[in-house]
Amino acid sequence: MMQRFLRFLRLGLPLALCLALVACSDDASKKNNNNTEDPCELDDSCEDKPIDPNDPLKPPPGGFTMLLVPFMATDVDVNLKGSVVLKVMLVSTEKDTMGNGVADERIKWSISSGSDFANLRAQNSTTDFDGYASITLTAGAASGKVVVAAEHSHAPKRVIFNINVLDLPTGNLTVYANYTGMAPVRHYSIRLHDYDDIPCYNFDPAYPPIAEPLDKIDDSAARFEKLSTEQKYSLIAYGYAENGTVVAAGCLDTGLNILANQTIEAIINLNTIRLNPVTTYHVRSYFDFGDIVNSLGQVGQMINMVTNFADNPGRFIYDQIIGLVKAAVGGLAGAVVDWIMGAVNLDDLIANTIDNVVTSSQTGCQVGLFACQLRSLVRTMELMGDLDIQSAGAITLTGKNSYTGLSVYWRIGCDGTDPNCGRLPVDTNALGASLALLEGSWNGSLSNGYDRISIETHELSLQYGKIAVFLIEKVLLPRIAGGATTFPAAIAYWINCNTLGQSISNALSFSLPSWLSWIYGSQIVIVNASTATGWCTGAANTIAGVLNFATALGSLQSANSNVSISGSAILNETNGDYVIDHIDNGKWNGSLTMRAQDGSTSSTAVIGIWSGYNKANNPDGYCSFPKTSTDSADQKCAYPPIDTNALVTSNMCSKYAACAK
Repeated sequence: MMQRFLRFLRLGLPLALCLALVACSDDASKKNNNNTEDPCELDDSCEDKPIDPNDPLKPPPGGFTMLLVPFMATDVDVNLKGSVVLKVMLVSTEKDTMGNGVADERIKWSISSGSDFANLRAQNSTTDFDGYASITLTAGAASGKVVVAAEHSHAPKRVIFNINVLDLPTGNLTVYANYTGMAPVRHYSIRLHDYDDIPCYNFDPAYPPIAEPLDKIDDSAARFEKLSTEQKYSLIAYGYAENGTVVAAGCLDTGLNILANQTIEAIINLNTIRLNPVTTYHVRSYFDFGDIVNSLGQVGQMINMVTNFADNPGRFIYDQIIGLVKAAVGGLAGAVVDWIMGAVNLDDLIANTIDNVVTSSQTGCQVGLFACQLRSLVRTMELMGDLDIQSAGAITLTGKNSYTGLSVYWRIGCDGTDPNCGRLPVDTNALGASLALLEGSWNGSLSNGYDRISIETHELSLQYGKIAVFLIEKVLLPRIAGGATTFPAAIAYWINCNTLGQSISNALSFSLPSWLSWIYGSQIVIVNASTATGWCTGAANTIAGVLNFATALGSLQSANSNVSISGSAILNETNGDYVIDHIDNGKWNGSLTMRAQDGSTSSTAVIGIWSGYNKANNPDGYCSFPKTSTDSADQKCAYPPIDTNALVTSNMCSKYAACAK
């Protein structure tokens, strides 16, 4: 502010005169402190009335407490159809703040005479933080004299500008915006300013100037015509992204010497306005561990025995008990019955019978549902937490992921329109201190120097096996197996041997043709219901052991795991402060390595999608839409939305949708 004030003094208003004006203001305040109200403060219609420089100002209640002074020469020459910015300063005359600029005060402007030769862009302007205010006057096509007055209701003297509209020598200026950075510039705005108003050494691209331009053209090339050869200019160019955000800017005030009757050319180079990603974000990452089951050796084979049931539940149970059925049937029926069983395709008959019972019963549907959910659960996990980003250089970054939340999805029964359908947050406190989810530190950079973040390969401490077992035993089984927390207990809950035994008996009872009925009777019952029920019960008791699922879970739980990933994302700034507001379109790529107790290792590819939201904007979480006056006071914000269908879209288990509801 002091530099601007000294410059003001150099423009021809001596310090003694300044002090005299302040003194006069103080005297006027004392003489005229008669509580006379300013009628224009009570009636806005005064705004339309031109200021009469000879009309004495009436002091407001409390007297005059400010002083309005010019911040430029008051005698100004302007060219035909040219523009000039008129500037004043409002300072305090009160004891404790004397000489300080007064901000946020309305200055009234008016053409007192000569309105045929020029016009003002507005009737009012507001003082800035340092007490300065300006207005743009545009001359017409005819020469003449114009008197402009500026006043403030708490200042005793007006500022009077005498403008001479002259037919001065002019020239033209052609300007080209040049930008070679990586920011997504879609269009440009080139603005012509009075140099005294905005010299480039005072230009900050992150904070657009308050002063109005003399002329403005929204294009990458601009032509300004009939510029005065006596005036000095500066150019400012902005580059905008598609959403209207300023992403690049440049200023030029050298080499702009306007020559009479000539056109000069200038190139203004724009620089990227750096975004600031340094803050903490709420993040969600949805990981797909791919074909992890088939990469787990014997453990994977055991799990696959269960998950394969979802594809063909009848065949699965058939494989476990059909041997018992065939052996018993063969011993009971003899050669003729063997011939009958071959004629009716016994294998498929029993398998289809079992399949119909399982898929048509509620408990059987739950078995298939478990297998489908198990396939999804061991493959995908959603982790939530914080991402802290720090600066390590001009475009280099460091970061730390600390995931503390976990969710699983019951995707069966969802139509795909709601990405959060079936989302079930898991109480991670139940995991215990020994099952910290995931944490990793990384190095990265702004890969395009602007809004694309690249994260280098780094390690994550994810105890995959222990977490998967926890989800199976504490989340999945209890929900669909009557509260069971072990696989053997779930098998006992799911298989209804009375129903299955009766169905097998019915399937193996045959009506004979008349030419055989004289020998065997009209019907042969190969297996009665009680016998088939006994076989089912015996088979059910051994299925858990045959699958050895408990052993598989134990091996999975004891295996060490290591995740190695790299990533990328797009940074978004939405409110003009150049601090990142949210992170979108995040991608993860890497691998998961499992090491069993016997030392063997297996690996699988890992992919993921992620997003983040600036934690400072909403400490409680993520809001997809800003809060408004109509939002309820108890509005809760979740984490950034992720379309989980982008990773796993299998309809393999759609037939179990009924029992998933």
